Amino acid sequence: MKTKLTHKQMPLLRPLPMADSDTRRIFRIEEAYKLPFKGGFLVCPDKFLTDFASIPRFFQRIYSPTGYLLLAGLFHDHCYSMEHYLWQPFPELPTEVFKVPVDQEEADNLFLAIAGLYYPEHKIKTWVAYKALRAGGWVAWNDHRAKAKETNFI
Repeated sequence: MKTKLTHKQMPLLRPLPMADSDTRRIFRIEEAYKLPFKGGFLVCPDKFLTDFASIPRFFQRIYSPTGYLLLAGLFHDHCYSMEHYLWQPFPELPTEVFKVPVDQEEADNLFLAIAGLYYPEHKIKTWVAYKALRAGGWVAWNDHRAKAKETNFI
């Protein structure tokens, strides 16, 4: 069963200016975003930066980073950047938000779960995107771990 979101339920985004050397458009989340998920909410904090899905330009004709993969890519980017996701299990208690640690495989599985819940009509394309994450996502995962060590986030 597809879970429908209205445009008002989508994250508020601001595209950042691109430098000549940039190859991807980066967006900033303008206000904390809560995505209904499994009886609670996944939470993406405001000011988080994302490119949604790091899809090679050649494949962007089939897989748009800002298309149906946008929500899955947003939370997947947060997991890869921070090694956790933010979970609000009780919608009636908005101050109760927990950090849930994840490894790379759990982050990739969250990507699959979100895309499958909100866009089940793209099941095959989502599965291919998930398999690509499982095959090559370790490069981005390791890059984020190295950057985090440099800045003392880990």
